Amino acid sequence: MNNKGFKLHQIKIEGFKGFTMSQSIPIDGRHLFVLGPNSYGKSSIVEAIRWGLFGSLRRPGELVANHTYSGSCRVELSLERGDGEWTLKRTLIRGASGGSDANIMDKAGQPHLLSEVLPQLDSTPAGEGMHIIYAAQSAPLRRSVEDVAPFERSIYSYLGLTDVRIAIRRLEAFLKEHEETESELAGQVNEKRTNFETEQSQLVGLRNRIIENPPWGQGSIPPYQETANRIGGFIKELSSAAPSEQIPPSGLEPSLLISEVEKLFERVRQSTTNETENALHQTEQRLAQGEMLRKDLDNLNRQVELIQSQSVSVEQELAALLADETVDTLAQATAEAEKQAEEIALLHDLQKKALSWLERRMQSSEDQYCPVCKQVPQASDLADDIKGRVSQASNEEVEIVAKRDALRARHMEALRLSAQLGELHDRETTLQQELEQAREKVIQFVTGYSEGQDVGSALQEYMNELYNTKTIQQKRLQETTTQQEEWKRRLDRLQEEVRFHRVQEQLRELQNQQQQLQRVEEALRNLALFGDSVKSINEALTNALINTLNRTLPDINKNLTEAFKILTEHPAYDLVFIDSSNPPNLELRVASEDDPLPGWQPSQVLNAQALNALEVVPYFTFSEITDMPFEVYLLLLDDPTQSFDSHHIDILVRKLAELGKHVQLIVASHEVEDIDSLLSEYFGPDEYRVVHVTGFSRKDGPKLEI
Repeated sequence: MNNKGFKLHQIKIEGFKGFTMSQSIPIDGRHLFVLGPNSYGKSSIVEAIRWGLFGSLRRPGELVANHTYSGSCRVELSLERGDGEWTLKRTLIRGASGGSDANIMDKAGQPHLLSEVLPQLDSTPAGEGMHIIYAAQSAPLRRSVEDVAPFERSIYSYLGLTDVRIAIRRLEAFLKEHEETESELAGQVNEKRTNFETEQSQLVGLRNRIIENPPWGQGSIPPYQETANRIGGFIKELSSAAPSEQIPPSGLEPSLLISEVEKLFERVRQSTTNETENALHQTEQRLAQGEMLRKDLDNLNRQVELIQSQSVSVEQELAALLADETVDTLAQATAEAEKQAEEIALLHDLQKKALSWLERRMQSSEDQYCPVCKQVPQASDLADDIKGRVSQASNEEVEIVAKRDALRARHMEALRLSAQLGELHDRETTLQQELEQAREKVIQFVTGYSEGQDVGSALQEYMNELYNTKTIQQKRLQETTTQQEEWKRRLDRLQEEVRFHRVQEQLRELQNQQQQLQRVEEALRNLALFGDSVKSINEALTNALINTLNRTLPDINKNLTEAFKILTEHPAYDLVFIDSSNPPNLELRVASEDDPLPGWQPSQVLNAQALNALEVVPYFTFSEITDMPFEVYLLLLDDPTQSFDSHHIDILVRKLAELGKHVQLIVASHEVEDIDSLLSEYFGPDEYRVVHVTGFSRKDGPKLEI
């Protein structure tokens, strides 16, 4: 067995996959065969060795800790070489990271850096061991993509082309990154160039539009300082119109100064406009108030005059109605007429009743007598006399009633007119009070009122003064507006002038940037030339590699084919070769002597037994032809006998015995009886150790018989 690298002497496993409590498996540098039924934990032992060496599994994210075990998850490997025994311990770091912590100690128990003791092992990704040959248990047609990588590295190592392979891969990676970077940079440069051209076109167009209608007038283009001086003069003019406003600080460059001037102009505009507008607004309010007072005063005077006119008319009408009488004498005369009318009406009623009674008596045979004096006059004479009196009384009653009604009507009209006259006098009194209050308001309103002055005249004079003031203020506001419009035009011209200088400055800066871009474009062209040089170097290396592979691979393919024939005895596909058509990538292919080209991917044409045999074929070949001082020279095979019959198992064990002369074997298999019976036939009694996995429980893990 190769004695130049580390050999595995013992493994301790705790909390890893199917294992719970710590169990030790002594190996003592021999070959190890782990035999037992499937699902009993054989693969956990093989996986533990690999995890102990690499710190991760073949499948990213695969869990290593036994979830039913609360203790640590760790693997301890005892390794031995010429300078003594070393111990490699790896412990899972529980938590979100899922990483592991590894340390290696010498025989004295002194810790060392893993990168110092096993630099190749420490820098090798899991499943990609440079010279740690490993084949995992896999179902048919499910070979891992990692399987070819160790073979490929071993071939290049055997051919002494490892550096060439690495160089080509790195050059290809560099060229790919270089092309992407070059393309990205070219895109950025083109985009920048387009942006420059677009921006330059816009700026030149803006500059030309300003020159077509120059804000500085008909003269030549003013220099930057002249524009700054104009802005300073404009600031002085604005500040003189509003001394209380704060002026911009000195020393600002024009593009910043013009922005401050714009703010100053807005403040001055608001200040001057607000002052004039407020004064005009106050005058208009005074005028509105005065017009209201004058309207109230005129209205009250008209009402008083109207009431007075109505009072005179009613007084005249009442005087004509009363003549030389008074309302009281007219009331007395009316009362006397009422009394006379009542008396004559009573007499007339008595006379009519007497006549009626007499006429009824005259119709009887009794003597007629006067109902008053009881005398017995002549009835007919008496009746005639009463009739005469009734007629006379009727005429007198008519005259008295007519006189009474006339007096009554005159009295009622006199009362009405007297009441109306009283109401008019009361209304006049109220209006006079309101008029006096209105006069007081006018006196308070009119500025400079003199006592004894006619209130209406004083109000009119004051209103005339207000109207004159309003006219003056309106004119002043118009002048202010005109001035502000002129200021705004000047500000616009100054802003346009500053914009012109800014455009000129931007064009100069853009020109500088374009010059820088030209240097970048030159550097990009040099970068492209450098990429072409690297590509030429890569092509030369690749061509040299192809020539070397074409010269050396036939012998390797011959060895691969011999091993494959021995292991499989396949009737149809009896050629195995390494396809180097895409260097530096190498792929295992199978073919037939009847049709050697182009070859097939094994998973496309081989059955499960042949596929499993093919997985171990390269290990036999490379182990036999390689004799280099590797750190660890170990072959891990997890159930390589899948789908193998007894005959092919016999062939496999015999080949493993030959391979065992070069490497340490760690083999797990469920073919317990076949392999048990073959080991003593092909291996010496001190060359191997067998561990039987006889049981499994979740609590205690695999049950091992050593």
